[in-house]
Amino acid sequence: MERLTFRFNNEVGYLEENNNDTVLCGEMTIPQIRECMEKLAAYEDLEEKNLLLKLPCNVGDPVWFITRTFDIAKQNISEIVERYTVTQLRGNKHNPIWYLSENAEGNTRDFHPTEIGRTVFVNVLEAAKKLEERNE
Repeated sequence: MERLTFRFNNEVGYLEENNNDTVLCGEMTIPQIRECMEKLAAYEDLEEKNLLLKLPCNVGDPVWFITRTFDIAKQNISEIVERYTVTQLRGNKHNPIWYLSENAEGNTRDFHPTEIGRTVFVNVLEAAKKLEERNE
């Protein structure tokens, strides 16, 4: 993404589009805007260094799993698309990022972001399509 801010002598600034004037945040009269520009510059610095992580889903987002169900009485195994809600984002030294999710019955499942699109889906239609492919 194109950078909106720049750094000059330890100050943050931006280039006004209308007249190509340089504006330094220290010259801004509204403190809240100055703080926003400085925070945006910090994020842009991280993005330039590839240190800004963009997550595929957030806590509270729905996700869908293809779940295998067993009917012992009928001796039947089937697969269904089941909705879960992301409840936590976790990490440790072995798995820096992984999600914990829960369905309406209180069952929990965890998943790694690399599983999205393969075993867990952020869109119910994608999950249904994958289930259909598996049943062909």
